[in-house]
Amino acid sequence: MEFLYLITLPIIGSLWFLNFTIFFKRLNSNGNTRNQTILGVLLTFIFIFVFAYGYLATH
Repeated sequence: MEFLYLITLPIIGSLWFLNFTIFFKRLNSNGNTRNQTILGVLLTFIFIFVFAYGYLATH
């Protein structure tokens, strides 16, 4: 279970931040932000699921 907290969550968090910065760059340049919005929703779902699964597995 430590794998979820030490490896998976930081990787998802890094991808989440990268997606967030790309989203704002495209938003400022009036570009299409649909892909970043969908990817952000997917990364948020995965992050919450992995966090909840890891929390429930350790308690």
